[in-house]
Amino acid sequence: MGAVTIIYQIFMVGRTIGSSLFLFKQWSNDLGAVEKALLLFKQGGDDFFVAKKRSKQSLKRTKSIPETSKHIKELITSNNATYVRFLLDRIKNRSYDGGTIVVERYRLVLFTQGKVASTVFKQLARRMMELEDWMVDNRQVPHNPATNGLSYLKYYKTADALTILTSSRWTRAIFVRDPKERILSAFLDKAARNGGEYITNNCCQTFSLPSNSNRSYMCGDHAHGSFLGFLEVVQSECCCDGHWMPQSSRIDWPFRPYITFVGHFDRIQEDTKQLLHLLSIRSGEADLWARFGASGWGSNSSAIFSESTKANHKTSARANLSKYYNSTVDALVEELYYEDYTDRLLNFTSLTS
Repeated sequence: MGAVTIIYQIFMVGRTIGSSLFLFKQWSNDLGAVEKALLLFKQGGDDFFVAKKRSKQSLKRTKSIPETSKHIKELITSNNATYVRFLLDRIKNRSYDGGTIVVERYRLVLFTQGKVASTVFKQLARRMMELEDWMVDNRQVPHNPATNGLSYLKYYKTADALTILTSSRWTRAIFVRDPKERILSAFLDKAARNGGEYITNNCCQTFSLPSNSNRSYMCGDHAHGSFLGFLEVVQSECCCDGHWMPQSSRIDWPFRPYITFVGHFDRIQEDTKQLLHLLSIRSGEADLWARFGASGWGSNSSAIFSESTKANHKTSARANLSKYYNSTVDALVEELYYEDYTDRLLNFTSLTS
């Protein structure tokens, strides 16, 4: 086992220690705390912590912002750079639904999530960026960062990305959805449709049924066969797909204290309206709800998240909860998403029965 691997394991253990958590939360305004935190990493080295090199496209699109403070720049160029780059690399280099969207004009950072209206929120971000084809919804747009015209955190220089994630001048928003409803929506969209093709292509090696069976199936077939089968595949083969990854893991915990706005799927139109009103106040711009949310959506030019404006692949998961949940399924989902249900930031006040 190499030294770098050992260092990484030390980090993973260290991040769970309560005393260290306090130090990490102070890192943005206390260089001493960061230096103490770095003791966990020993002599790691930038080559390990920078997990992925930027693509040529990302390098071409590297951006900067004017308000990055002298302090942030000092932090990036100090001996703490290894730690900072590691944290930023994790949050910057997620793709598709895990990409962090930046709408610079309104200083908005949007943490989209699969199966939490990510299609519509990307359309909204594209509309706020005044892209003419903002309503397009196909296999490439609005999801593919290479073609959707959106600005992502990964396009910014390290010091600027750190400023965007911590500055009080920026609004950082995430929308969340009850895990039971969200995982059912994922099943209906990604496993029940098209013979489980998505699961086969993105998750599967060979999935074996429990030991009391001598049969072996491709996990796509097993996931397609039933909701419980899908959950078993998620548990054993494919925990971290962006369409059902726990929402509590969407934002690394050193950045969680800087989240400005948490919206909920069960009141998504009202919370989106509140977010746009908040951005209006903070940016000094005219009513952004009237400009971007109140009309222009769907075939009837309705308000965003009206019934006629939902994404093409909507699943009506909420209406189907009683059909797919029983005591066995309920217990398994609560086990899989225990961290979500106990997360104070996400604030799920009750489990869906």
